[in-house]
Amino acid sequence: MGKQVINIVIYSLVGVLGAVRTLCRFLPKSFIAALGRSAGELSLFFFPREKKICAGQLQYVFPHSAELVQDNFTGLTRKVFGHIGESVAELLIIDRMFEAEPGQLTPPSGAIPSQPPAFKHFTSSGEEIIYGMLRNAKGAVALSGHIGCIELLAAYHVRCGVPVLVIGRLPNYPVLARWLERLRTHYGVETLWRDEAGSAKKIIHALRDGKVIAALVDQDTALENCFAPFFGLDAASPVALIRLAVRYRIPIFSTFIARTARLQHHIETQNLDYEPDSPDVERQILTELNRRLERSILHHPAQWPWWHRRWRRRPGVDYQANPELLPSTNDYLSWLGKQQRPKAV
Repeated sequence: MGKQVINIVIYSLVGVLGAVRTLCRFLPKSFIAALGRSAGELSLFFFPREKKICAGQLQYVFPHSAELVQDNFTGLTRKVFGHIGESVAELLIIDRMFEAEPGQLTPPSGAIPSQPPAFKHFTSSGEEIIYGMLRNAKGAVALSGHIGCIELLAAYHVRCGVPVLVIGRLPNYPVLARWLERLRTHYGVETLWRDEAGSAKKIIHALRDGKVIAALVDQDTALENCFAPFFGLDAASPVALIRLAVRYRIPIFSTFIARTARLQHHIETQNLDYEPDSPDVERQILTELNRRLERSILHHPAQWPWWHRRWRRRPGVDYQANPELLPSTNDYLSWLGKQQRPKAV
């Protein structure tokens, strides 16, 4: 699909989502989620390149599960696209997703609660780890990956009384960036795009103000990277935020979300200890984070974006100086198909 066509599709889609969001206030939540999943599955037909990447990477990670990765409309690839559609649907009803259990009160603004509130559509473990960090230090760093409905993850922590600033790469489509910012602002999450001027100073000020700086570090990007093993192959992850945390001895935790049933999600938060004086500390942090992400993916394989070329960049290559060395999709998939498979899962 050409870039101009995608721009038109994205622009039209954002406009439709705005109108649909109003309508969704009056429809059953389960119906909206089911409709979103169906729309996501149907979208598979419009993205043949992404479908190809998805199938190739699934085949690498799950080499002994042919029935899991069959490259047709009934395989796991279909469920991956369905998950995205269902996640978008949940964002359209995000206010209704945070209905509290009877008798539960929302934490007062600016106060660190003693325990998180109970929501009908969420279960969690480890939220008290974040509260402890915020009481004992100036801010914290949250690392996660693109597993589950990631926008709900940030919203959940905010609803539990945690001040969150999300760092991300500016989307290629400005209308999508504006839509995301408006949505996040609505549910109390600040956004900082990496390309913004003075972003490093803004992060430091946010940490001094006791905020949690959150980032997804499981994608191959044209940034300063560190390589760490991910499903048996070294994968590049942006390292600037981790480097900043290590430099200032900022506590780090991992947090992941996964859909456990329709309209039901579980958030798992864990402390991520590190030795700041270790010469290999950045790789050690990413290795442990990737291990935790792998475990979540193995439990919920359809909830990770397999169309992203995760292992495209290789260690020891200067892609900024030699951009022509970055492989095409076909070359990348051909290379990946020749790699030694991880142990059967």
